[in-house]
Amino acid sequence: MNYLRISQLHQALAAEFATGATDPQPPIDPPIDPHPPIDPPEPPTGPYKFVQLTWDNSFSWKSQDNGGFSCTDVLVFGLSVPVGATGSQKLAVSEYGNPPYARQMVLSRVPGTFDPADTLEQSPGTTVSITVPASTYAGHTVYFNVRNWSRDIAGGLSCTPGSSCNVIANYLGV
Repeated sequence: MNYLRISQLHQALAAEFATGATDPQPPIDPPIDPHPPIDPPEPPTGPYKFVQLTWDNSFSWKSQDNGGFSCTDVLVFGLSVPVGATGSQKLAVSEYGNPPYARQMVLSRVPGTFDPADTLEQSPGTTVSITVPASTYAGHTVYFNVRNWSRDIAGGLSCTPGSSCNVIANYLGV
C-alpha cells in the first residue's frame, strides 16, 4: 500500500482546494416517520362488513339495516384523517334491537385485525368507544375493528351462534 508523506498530502489537499473541488458529501437520509401515511382505506377482503367514515361528518349506522351483525362478524370502520384536520372524532358502538353482548373494539392501522401487535387502542364492554384526535393521526388511515367477543368467555364469542347481535354505531365530533 502506498502512503503519502505528510508534505505530499498537504500539496494534494492544497491543489484540490485551489481548483474548488471538494469531496462529495454522503447523502443524508431523511428522518423516518414512525407513523408513515397509509393509503385511503379500501374495503378489506374477508368476512368483514366495511363502513367508510369521513372526518367531521357525524352519522349513525345500524347493523340491522345493513345485513345484521352475527356472533362471528367483524365490523370495520375505516377513517382517513386529513392533514390539517383539527379536533377529535369518536365512534361508539352499542346494542340495538337485541340484548347487550360483550364487544371488543380496537383502533388499528390494519383492517379487521385484533392482533395486539397492531392495536393502537382498545375498548372492551357492552358499549365500546374510541376517540381519534387529529393531532395524533393527521395524514394517516386508521380502522375501528369491532367484534362480539370477550376474553372472559370460553371461546371468546359473546353472543350465541345463529343469533342476531345487532348494534348501532354513532360517529361524531367531540
